[in-house]
Amino acid sequence: MAAKKTAPASNPGALLLASCLEAPDDDAPSLVYADWLEERHDALAELIRLQVGPNANATLAEAFGTDHQREWFGEAGEWFGTESGQRPVFERGMLASLYGKTGSYAQQATQSALLPLLTRFGVRETRLRGQSGKLGACETLAWTTELWWWDCQLDDARLSTFAASPHLGRIRRLTLEKLRCKNAGLRSLAESKALPRLRHLGLPAPVHLGGYDASAVLHLVEQTPVTSLDLTGVNSLALSLLAASEVVSKLEALSVTTSRPEQLTSSSTLRNLERLTLHCFSRSSEDAFLALAKNDAFAKLKSVELQLFHRLAPATLSVLRERFGEGLRYQASTAS
Repeated sequence: MAAKKTAPASNPGALLLASCLEAPDDDAPSLVYADWLEERHDALAELIRLQVGPNANATLAEAFGTDHQREWFGEAGEWFGTESGQRPVFERGMLASLYGKTGSYAQQATQSALLPLLTRFGVRETRLRGQSGKLGACETLAWTTELWWWDCQLDDARLSTFAASPHLGRIRRLTLEKLRCKNAGLRSLAESKALPRLRHLGLPAPVHLGGYDASAVLHLVEQTPVTSLDLTGVNSLALSLLAASEVVSKLEALSVTTSRPEQLTSSSTLRNLERLTLHCFSRSSEDAFLALAKNDAFAKLKSVELQLFHRLAPATLSVLRERFGEGLRYQASTAS
């Protein structure tokens, strides 16, 4: 039988879980929640303690979670798998992932089935695929720390509606793939007060369907607490404008697709960057990559991932490996 829907505002357990979601890597809120559950003889307390704190035991936690899945989830368990069909997985006492089609997720029947579960367990990642104008109204979004929305294809109006959702306040990582918006849509997201904890924003787009430009991206970085940005696939943006702006000095992680990597590797404003991913599918000069090792602005850069169309010269690779050591990941196509 499905659990009775309880308004989170009147549910002390949901309030304790909210504290866990707001500090997902902090042991203390999770252990307080476990104490509350144990007082009520709830087996979830044991799972939390098997994954959090001094008595954590991954093997026992896996077995314990498997034993209780049917009891806890019933028919709704199909949502708590992954794209590859793996069984549900718990992480730090919460569900590790929720995956499904956006349209089905946004249906009232699905929301009614999922809300009692998510206000008890929480979920680390919600991964949805497909278009919908109703996602922002889904109360279940308030119980996740990450939202990955693939093939969302939001235009200005729908992105503005989504950005006004009252349920995004605990999201730290937001990925919106294949946006169709122009600058106005990104600006509505930038000026929204609904994402106070947002740290990572992904705008990957295999095809740049929208009409937004670098100025809108800069405005978004400036107006939000974002320190990590993913622009892979969006190769029509003027990265030189991004790299020249002081706004990007706040970034700690950046992923881009570019045919002109020198626009970034010669930058003097990316001085707080710690992680950089470059997808470059046209031949570029060796100097563009040597600059990663020689540019004084990259003093904090620890991790570099290069996915290139061509192979780097052995001398260039040697310099990069000396500078970044195990922090360098390099993959080149078989093209000569």
